[in-house]
Parts: sequence; structure tokens; C-alpha cells
Amino acid sequence: MENYTKGESTEESVGPPPFKDLRDDFVHMKVQPNSKLRNLLEYAKKAFQDEAKRQMVFTGSGHALAKTITCVEIMKRKHKGVHQVNKILYKKVEDCWEPKSPEFDRLKIVREIPTIHILLSKDPVDATQLGYQAPGCTDGSWSTEQKPLKARKKQFPKRTPRRQKTQQTADQ
Repeated sequence: MENYTKGESTEESVGPPPFKDLRDDFVHMKVQPNSKLRNLLEYAKKAFQDEAKRQMVFTGSGHALAKTITCVEIMKRKHKGVHQVNKILYKKVEDCWEPKSPEFDRLKIVREIPTIHILLSKDPVDATQLGYQAPGCTDGSWSTEQKPLKARKKQFPKRTPRRQKTQQTADQ
């Protein structure tokens, strides 16, 4: 790629959240990689405390995926009893690379960037749709029962025996 310089980049805009039965007055939280978690959560908590606001959608893509999921998990901890629906899709980004010398052709690269939409709803939603999570639902990998830990004996590395003084070193 040392023979090319990056040209224009066009990004496919993410359309409206792909949820059926989405109310018109939902709160849409667009999470960016440089968004401050504290600011996102402050706004989301304030908006979700309003009884008129029954649904909230968090959207993030690329490097903001983990931050989006973190926001949702914190919101679920603060607001018990919310229904959750997850939708994962890809948005396309088209990068053009211009050649530095005329013997090369222009390159066009299409990347697909993962995008997640997470709906939190105070009202019940269709439980048959893919990605639905009921309130208080945990998947099988997170067990709620406490298993007793086996008592382990601390094991220290064995020490190497000290070298005994020989007769010659004692005489000196």
C-alpha cells in the first residue's frame, strides 16, 4: 500500500432501528467510540425515568460495540424489569485508494463494519422475535447457584538446598 494514498471514504448510513412495534417516541442513543460513558448514562437514565418514555434504543458500530453493550447492561441493572431485543447487522464502508504513480489502478475496498441495535422496553414486546431477552433472564453460562470452592493448600516452590561449605572454603 506504499504506492497508494487514501482517497475518499463513503459510509452507508445506518437506517432506523430494525425493530417491529417500535413506538414513535422512543429514545435513540447513538454511541460513538469517543462518547463518554458517564454522559451517555446520565442522559439515558434521565430520559428513561420519564414515564412517557417507554422504549430506548442503543446503537453502536465498530469500536463502539463494547461501549454500547456496557451502557445497556448498566441500564438493565438500574431499571429492573425491562425487556431487551438485540439486532446485529453490518454497515458498508467504501474506501478509495488513489495510486501515486500512473501505472497502478485505483483501488476500491468495501468493508463491512458490525453494528448493534439494542432495544430496552418497559412494556412487553414480542417474545418470539430473534434476540429477545426477558427481564431478569440469564443465559446458561452464568449460574446463579454458588458452588463451594475446594480448599487448596498453598504450594510454594521448592527451595534448592544451600550449598554446603567445603573444607577448602572454610580454611580460607
